[in-house]
Amino acid sequence: PGFRFEPASAPIDWMSVSRAPLASISRRGDARALSSYLPLVVLGSPRVGSAVVGSGSGREGTSQSSSSSSSSAGLNAAAQVAHPAFLKAFDIGQLSAQYLLHTQALMERQVDLMSCDLAGVEGLGRRADRDLKGKENKAQQLRREGRQMDKLIKTYHRMLRRHNPSLARRVVWHGDGGVSL
Repeated sequence: PGFRFEPASAPIDWMSVSRAPLASISRRGDARALSSYLPLVVLGSPRVGSAVVGSGSGREGTSQSSSSSSSSAGLNAAAQVAHPAFLKAFDIGQLSAQYLLHTQALMERQVDLMSCDLAGVEGLGRRADRDLKGKENKAQQLRREGRQMDKLIKTYHRMLRRHNPSLARRVVWHGDGGVSL
């Protein structure tokens, strides 16, 4: 499947972000805890919303007249709090995170497919092992039968030498188990 970046359009809950125990997450390598913050920042836009850390109520320099003016004041506060270069770095981080999440999903699918393939190969291996064991058992049985036939032929040859030595001298024993006159 093709990949495309999702536009960052949701407001970021800066209070939740500010409460994130990053030192603890980093020290423990707690990817699960970190992943709980991903939705806040991967698709969140620092340019949308008014809950910016350090901006107070989000209505700096304005009266409490309407929600639209508080939103635009919050947007202005976000623009004042964050340097344009920081916003660009944040955007690059978001795009990187989106791409990493995409590649993680692809890799998980590949692992699932490979697990299915592996299970199939393991099944073939077990079947081949059973077939090989059956063939080894058959070969062992045939060797046993061959040894029994060799004993039987030698016994008949001894009997023939005892009862008809002239005929026994004309019988030729071959290494492959064959007998000829």
